[in-house]
Amino acid sequence: QFSHGFRPNRGCHTALTAIVKTWTASTWFIEGDIKGCFDNIDHKVLLMILRGKIKDNRFIRLIERLLHAGYMDERKYHKTWSGTPQGGVLSPLLSNIYLNELDR
Repeated sequence: QFSHGFRPNRGCHTALTAIVKTWTASTWFIEGDIKGCFDNIDHKVLLMILRGKIKDNRFIRLIERLLHAGYMDERKYHKTWSGTPQGGVLSPLLSNIYLNELDR
């Protein structure tokens, strides 16, 4: 509802429109870029948020496996302890779910 990043038909312009409509007396707003956002999402917190909204444990386990799948770099396997998969199609969605708590 409040997020405009990585959403269909939403972006900077819709965010600005929402600000103008919602905060008519406001003369300023804050724009931010969370450095390393995708790399620093706490898996435990994200899974807790998902469990609060999704009752299908098989789906939750699938997301958990995705988050813990790790990655290969120069023929070496690295475990992932935090973050969402770099370039993953679900990463923007998972980050929006995670950051939605900030929007409240």
